[in-house]
Amino acid sequence: PCTVGVDGLVTLEVVRALNPEEGEMVGWPELVDTVALVYREHPGATILTRNYSEAGSIELLGRPRGMPQPISGHNPYWYWGHPTGRSPVTIAVGFSRARLERMFGDVQHATTFHAPDGVHNLEDGASIWVCRDQRADWPVLWPTLRSI
Repeated sequence: PCTVGVDGLVTLEVVRALNPEEGEMVGWPELVDTVALVYREHPGATILTRNYSEAGSIELLGRPRGMPQPISGHNPYWYWGHPTGRSPVTIAVGFSRARLERMFGDVQHATTFHAPDGVHNLEDGASIWVCRDQRADWPVLWPTLRSI
């Protein structure tokens, strides 16, 4: 249902009803801040995201925080490619441990992101991992990461 809050502001439910993608953008700054904290501990790491929303938030808001262009196998991000060779450290956002363990020999949980204000979108509850000992070069792994 579309409602207006007691303060006269339009609620998230109204926004989602009008444009579902807007609800997915709630928490982008906080997500990027969370990934940036992990990145500061691992400067130069590759940042791999499960979906384009995570990648888009880091691409848009991460540069001022000193973060690199993220990579993702989701939607058009897959076409934009991957690094060459193997990354010494990869920060992975939104993946399951099991999936990452097929690509990396060492997978450590860094933190879990929780969207602000109790919003439940695709990023809420996303695990952030620090991965090492990449099992294959990016060109070999890349086809397995493609998702639509």
